[in-house]
Amino acid sequence: MNFTAKSKKQQGTSQTPHNLQLRRGMGLGLFRLALLLVVLGSILRNSFLLAIGFGISGVLLVAWGWDAVSLNGLHYTRYFYSEEVGATTEMRAFLGETVELKLEVYNRKLLPVSWLEVTDRAPTSLAIEGGQVLVNPVTKLGELHTFWRVGAFQRQARHYTVHCNQRGYHLYGPVTLTTGDGFGFFERTARLNGGQRLIVYPKVYSAAELRLPAVQPFGERLEQHSLFEDPLRTAGIREWSPADGMRRVHWKATAKNQRMLSRLYEPSREPQVLICLNVATLVHYWEGLVPELLERAVSVAASLAVMCAGLRLPVGLLANAYWPGSDQPL
Repeated sequence: MNFTAKSKKQQGTSQTPHNLQLRRGMGLGLFRLALLLVVLGSILRNSFLLAIGFGISGVLLVAWGWDAVSLNGLHYTRYFYSEEVGATTEMRAFLGETVELKLEVYNRKLLPVSWLEVTDRAPTSLAIEGGQVLVNPVTKLGELHTFWRVGAFQRQARHYTVHCNQRGYHLYGPVTLTTGDGFGFFERTARLNGGQRLIVYPKVYSAAELRLPAVQPFGERLEQHSLFEDPLRTAGIREWSPADGMRRVHWKATAKNQRMLSRLYEPSREPQVLICLNVATLVHYWEGLVPELLERAVSVAASLAVMCAGLRLPVGLLANAYWPGSDQPL
C-alpha cells in the first residue's frame, strides 16, 4: 500500500498509513440478511429467496474487494506555497500576511475512488479562505473537512488562503482519511502522522516606536583601555616599553625605523546582546496571562533582536517559556 503526505520537494519519500481500521458499516448487516435468505430459501426450496440471497452476497463480495484496495495507490499531499519560497513543508510569515495552502489527492490505480473524506488537523486561530475549520467537540482541536471523488489515475487539488492574523507556531496535521467501496457498504480509515508548520512572526516596531532612551542603544563603541587583546589581530605599532617584553617587539618595524617598536593588538572582546523575555504577565502563573501584554512583550523582544541583527551584533534570547510541543525551556 503506497500512501503519502509530503511536499513537492519530497516526492521520492512515502509513509505507511498508521492506525488502519476497517469499518464494516452496513455491509455486515446485509451479509447476515443474505445468509438468512439463503438458509430460508434452502429450507423452503424457494428459488426466489435463493436468488436474492446469492445476489446480495455477490454484490457484497464485489464491495468487499473494492474496499480492500480502496487505499492502494492513493496519495495525499499537503504543503504551503508562496512565490518567493515555492512549495515547502514549513512556512514563515509576518503578522498580517497571507499564505497559500494546497491540498492534493492523486489516485494511482485503475479503480476510482468514489468517495473520500479527509479530516485534516488545522489551527482554529488562523482564518482560512475557501474552507472552514471546525472544532472537534471531543478533542477540542480544529479540523478541516474535505470530500473528494477521484477517478482512475486522476489528480485533484484544492487551494486555500490562510490569513496570518495571530502570531505563533501553528501545526497542520496529522490527517485521517476515510474511504471504501462505491456502494457504501464497507469503509476503512487510515491515519497519517506528520504535518507542516506555519510560523507567524510577531509585529516588529522601530526604534522610535519603542521610545528607547539612548540615541544609539546598540553598536560598537571605542574604548581607550581594553582588558583583553587578540595576539593574532595586529592593529598597528607603537613605541616599545619595558613592560611589553621581547615577545611583543615588531622586529621588522624596529629594523626599518631604527628604534624599538611594539605590536598593537585589537581587543578580542566583541559586543554581544542577550535579550531576556519574561512571559509572565501576572504575579502567579496559575492565574493565567494577559494576551495583550504578552504579545506586546514578544513584539518588543523581536524588535530588539531585529535591530541587533541589522547592526551585525550577536544576539541571543532567554525566556521562561517552552518550545512548542515540548517541555524544553527556550
